[in-house]
Amino acid sequence: MNLPHMKPSHPHRKRFLMILSIILMASLTSIVLAWGPQRLIKGGERRIERAWLIFTGDLIDIDGHYMRIEQKGEGGPTVVFEPGLSQTRDTWGSIPNEMAKVTGVAVYDRAGVGESDPVSFPRTTRQIINDLHNLLIRANVAKPYILVGHSFGGLNARLFACQYPDEVVGMVLIDPSHEEQFMRYAELMPAEKRIQYIRHERGENEERVDMFASAHQVKLARSLPSIPTVIITAGIDHKKANYDRSEQIHQELQSSLVRLIPGSRQIMAEKSGHFIQKDQPELVIKAIRELVEAARAKKKLM
Repeated sequence: MNLPHMKPSHPHRKRFLMILSIILMASLTSIVLAWGPQRLIKGGERRIERAWLIFTGDLIDIDGHYMRIEQKGEGGPTVVFEPGLSQTRDTWGSIPNEMAKVTGVAVYDRAGVGESDPVSFPRTTRQIINDLHNLLIRANVAKPYILVGHSFGGLNARLFACQYPDEVVGMVLIDPSHEEQFMRYAELMPAEKRIQYIRHERGENEERVDMFASAHQVKLARSLPSIPTVIITAGIDHKKANYDRSEQIHQELQSSLVRLIPGSRQIMAEKSGHFIQKDQPELVIKAIRELVEAARAKKKLM
């Protein structure tokens, strides 16, 4: 018997709620089966991690896309690492940690690489260095900088130093790209391979960078100021029996950088291929340390 102030439950309402519950449970089950429980968990973890990185300042909004940066160590000058094409900040191995024992360090992922947001249009070196400069400012990375650029990162480091000469006190360029190499390599190729190569270098690469346009920007840039610079060139291919014309061009262009960059010197990494930071990291660490010490000594004399 129901009390006067209570309404009995309607049998149709109970049936409706039961059917709705079954539908919701079936929908949730189908989502889990389609996505998999691990995928759902990982998706949630990624969102939480992203929010945490934004909160801690390790993921920073740069003109509408977030860029990942890590800072380590203390003191100056700050060593800023600029990786090769489509390479993440992990490409540097243990070198940033070693340098963080003696000075400040910043490693980052360019737009569309690693943990940084993708962009939908072909990029150039000028856009990349503008992003980097804004990132360093917003992350409060202390000036001045020693730029460490590998491969394509060498073009970026050089243009950065041209654009912001008062902020750069040294560079280490690791088997760096040269602004003339893309055209000269293309000239060596048969027509079909040349077309594929040019398409890749024009922006059909993972990072969507137009290498030809970037090279032209560096070529047109004003002359670099006299900045202590170490150019570390891969030497292992130079020793091979099948040493070909492309490798000859590479070695010629590497040597020509010494003439293009005032205050530079070249070191041959005789046991290394293109990724010298992996094959002979001690050479890279030694070169960076020397520039850090030189910058500090110069500051004391001023």
